[in-house]
Amino acid sequence: MNERGDVVDPKKVASGYGQKVKGLDGWEGEIIGNPAPGSKFGQLKIGMSSKQAMDIAGTPTDQSSCITGKAFIPFFFGSDR
Repeated sequence: MNERGDVVDPKKVASGYGQKVKGLDGWEGEIIGNPAPGSKFGQLKIGMSSKQAMDIAGTPTDQSSCITGKAFIPFFFGSDR
């Protein structure tokens, strides 16, 4: 990142160098980089629902899903498979 906080090389960005922010409903997070002035991304807040974020930024142009190895564990009842 440069002295203004803009991301110069995204491959070298690490956690802990961003701006700590408070989001909605007590959510806390970190934002790395600066959104372009007047962009829709500047209106997004940590803790927003997917619908709220899509109402601001628009629907995604591409998305996919992948099955994880946990789906093949016979007695795994967690939600992240």
